[in-house]
Amino acid sequence: MIMNKIQRQFVVVEVMVISLLLWRFYSDQLTIYNAMMYTLIYIACMLGWFYFKD
Repeated sequence: MIMNKIQRQFVVVEVMVISLLLWRFYSDQLTIYNAMMYTLIYIACMLGWFYFKD
């Protein structure tokens, strides 16, 4: 599957969100508020990825 430029940008943002989530988890700074915000951002990126699909 070939991804267009916008989809690649969404994947980069998703990787950054997952990295932030894991970093906060392993440094014991993860709160339920952070987890919910990261989840909402990740879901928004996934929806955008499917919206801009060719």
